[in-house]
Amino acid sequence: MLATKMMLRALIAIVSVGLAGSALAKSSYPDWLEECLENKSVIDRFEEEADALCLLDESEIEYEGRGVVSQKVRRAFHIYDRDGRENARIAIQMSDGRKLDGFSAWIIYKSGKIERYKKNDLVEIALDRDKLRSDSYQLQLDRSESMREETVFAFEYETSKKTVFLDGAWRFNMGVPVVLSRLSLTLRKGWELRSSVFNSDFSEYSNEGYVHRWEGRNIPAVEIEESQPFSSLMTGNLYYTVHPDSKEMSRYPYAIFSNWNDVARYVDASQDERILTNEALVAKTEEITAGKESQWEKISEICSYAQSINYLANSIDLYNGGGMTPQFAEETFEKHYGDCKDMTALARAMLSCIGIESFAVTAQIGSDSWVYDEWASPAAFNHCILGVRVSDDAPDCSGVFEHPKHGRMLIFDPTTKNSSPGVLPYYLKGRKILVCSEKDDALLALPEMLPEENRVKREVTATINLGGNLNAELVQECYGGAAESLRGLYRSLKRDDFESFLRAWIANGTRDAQIDSWSCEDFFEENRFELTLSFTARRYGRLMNQGEMMLFSPVLMSRLQWVPPVDDDRKTPYLLSPHRTEETIRISIPENYMLDSSSNRKELESEFGRYSMNVSFTDGVLEADRLSVLERSVVPVENYGQLVDYFEQKSRAESSKVVFKQKG
Repeated sequence: MLATKMMLRALIAIVSVGLAGSALAKSSYPDWLEECLENKSVIDRFEEEADALCLLDESEIEYEGRGVVSQKVRRAFHIYDRDGRENARIAIQMSDGRKLDGFSAWIIYKSGKIERYKKNDLVEIALDRDKLRSDSYQLQLDRSESMREETVFAFEYETSKKTVFLDGAWRFNMGVPVVLSRLSLTLRKGWELRSSVFNSDFSEYSNEGYVHRWEGRNIPAVEIEESQPFSSLMTGNLYYTVHPDSKEMSRYPYAIFSNWNDVARYVDASQDERILTNEALVAKTEEITAGKESQWEKISEICSYAQSINYLANSIDLYNGGGMTPQFAEETFEKHYGDCKDMTALARAMLSCIGIESFAVTAQIGSDSWVYDEWASPAAFNHCILGVRVSDDAPDCSGVFEHPKHGRMLIFDPTTKNSSPGVLPYYLKGRKILVCSEKDDALLALPEMLPEENRVKREVTATINLGGNLNAELVQECYGGAAESLRGLYRSLKRDDFESFLRAWIANGTRDAQIDSWSCEDFFEENRFELTLSFTARRYGRLMNQGEMMLFSPVLMSRLQWVPPVDDDRKTPYLLSPHRTEETIRISIPENYMLDSSSNRKELESEFGRYSMNVSFTDGVLEADRLSVLERSVVPVENYGQLVDYFEQKSRAESSKVVFKQKG
């Protein structure tokens, strides 16, 4: 009996310890995370299609008045396998104007073990080592290596800041599926909110008193596919601007934007006091423009000088507009370094010395960026370039266009080293810009790139001997975007590395290729770049029947053997970039061989572009003339099969062989 009572007490103790342990584990993380973990059915639903699942992505922002904005962020990920472990990383954007008021993070293992991280576990990381004058940085925590299958990583933090800006953006989608995406904005009495939602039919909006909330549930992952348009054009995005009442506006210097004209005036004013000149700057302007008679020549010299400034990012006092204010032009001139807005301000100051009107122009560049007409905000842009009023005798070139308010205008990016004044860099083609002045300026779209502005013209002269070995000389002229790309590669790589690039390029179309010599010539003002290359390729011609027959492809370089994948279902539109290739190949054949067979001509015509290849043989020389033109187009998913078919036909044409046989 005693033994039975002792066993009962032991069992009660074990159960009590277990319950206490369970309570302790649950109390180690907040209720919001507990709710995420209880959603077992949704976790199971996405297991087969994702490496990780975002259980919650939430931001609560409160506008407290007098420029104070506080924010709470909560996020939790269920990691299905090791491939999803990159989601166990945190990067909190900070600056001297923003405070971190609280932070916690948790790892919850499948076994029930919990690890907790606090504020002192965060590591401060500079955003850019080049930023000599920047108060921006990140607080990071990386626990990706701790992730195991069926592990949960979650965190929450609170920040506060004082700012003149009351606008923002929210993206519902992620690279993984999202169970719940939620943004809440709390305003003060009498304040107004203007918002625009794009590609977010799944989101729901609610308003309770002064709290505005948007929610999206069970959102699929962002599809990442080759050659797709900006994902920001296909994902759910919310943009908003808060408008305080008149009393609050009188108490604090907010920067509020109702339209793009407001933005243009704000940016213009932020530069106005920074483009002042001094004696040294005036003297330098006179020096570099001396002897230049035309306005265009003087503008070109000043633009080229601004282009010589060393690029170093410079962002101070971001939350109060300092990120858009350049350093004084005389300071940039003296130190010979600055960022895009600094270079632009310097060029404007120098232009003012000779009485030429100029403007700051804002733009958005990058691999995934877009500007929506409906959301007027300086935050829509990440780059500052130069606009210059030019006379009617300025040359017709890609960088000069007719502005509806300001007349004929040159658009120039001082930060680029690969485009001369007058050339619109390829990365600005088709982008939206805002010319900033006191006039009624509006968003403008720069012209899209044409195939002729991204052109390659190539001539290859070659000889093939009785052993099938090839000796060739190539002369390639690149124009426009193609010239900028090859010029940039040539300038950025060491000579040996550039030669390795050329070797890999040749090897893509020939076997056992060796470079004998190469040289480059840069016609910078014309935006033309020329490459001359001599190379050999052993056994390029395949000999059959003890040399009785020889066969090879007449296309040596940039052979288009790749086609878009046909096995996978395409889920996003396909973006074709404009390009034009003109090529003539002449190969001298041993005199004891004659042409036996070839497909003489191939022509393709479609909405995507056109292609032709003509092969002829005269007086011992095989000549292949090739033309490929791709038009810029966004191919809908339903037309993807037609695109694949077009590329397949081109691939077959370029892979086809010519056959020679010995005479007699």
